[in-house]
Amino acid sequence: MNKALIKNFAIDARVRLIQMAVDNTGLVGIAKDKIDAPIQKGDNFEIYKTLAGKQNMLQ
Repeated sequence: MNKALIKNFAIDARVRLIQMAVDNTGLVGIAKDKIDAPIQKGDNFEIYKTLAGKQNMLQ
């Protein structure tokens, strides 16, 4: 069993998972230092301003 290969895989997987979490939370206006409220709410949807400045609707 190649322990170095497993260790490198685990480190890479962890870094990718963290980056995916940061990207996905950015879609609903959540950043490391702030959480934005939705810019518009309806009965079954919310619209958030993403960290990139675009709008994202959740249903």
